[in-house]
Amino acid sequence: MRGMLKVELFHFRNNWVLWVVLAVLVAPWLFPLLSGTFTALDGTTVLSRDIMLVLVAGAAYGGITLPEDFSCGMIRHYIASGHSRSAIATAKFLHYLFGCTLLLLLYPLLLVLLAALVPGSGASLPAMLELMLDMFIKTFPFYWACFALYFFLAMLIQKGAATVGVTVVFSIMSVLVTNTLVNNHILSENFEYI
Repeated sequence: MRGMLKVELFHFRNNWVLWVVLAVLVAPWLFPLLSGTFTALDGTTVLSRDIMLVLVAGAAYGGITLPEDFSCGMIRHYIASGHSRSAIATAKFLHYLFGCTLLLLLYPLLLVLLAALVPGSGASLPAMLELMLDMFIKTFPFYWACFALYFFLAMLIQKGAATVGVTVVFSIMSVLVTNTLVNNHILSENFEYI
């Protein structure tokens, strides 16, 4: 198990997909930031308002990174090296969950920091960071449940393009279910800004 965790840590350090997905998430916010229509409060509530973007980003990240080892035959190499299937799956799950958690933290953090750099954002940076952390704590169980579902689907499908397609469809369905729950006032306390 420890050897597989080292392998996944190496994969995570050399993986460029997370940073590209993060850049794609932040890039559309640059125009509102520069035009002055985006405030620091918008950056703090992004986890509860823009759940579609974060779920699709997590689905794409998992769909691109997880099937890599299946397509190039590394899973057979890991098994031949003496690693159990459960150790491989656990290490891959921890790698994926860590990457998605970084997405969940860095996406609103970058938006808050960018909004704080623009004059006239109207709020103090420590207060915005505290609000962002509060929103993260309230919403991360929902996101982790969705990401666990995407991981299971990626392990089941094991093909890159098909995995991205299926997990993106499931992310859209997750948003529809979440919006239905919010409209019925079941999730309104955790997702108060939707």
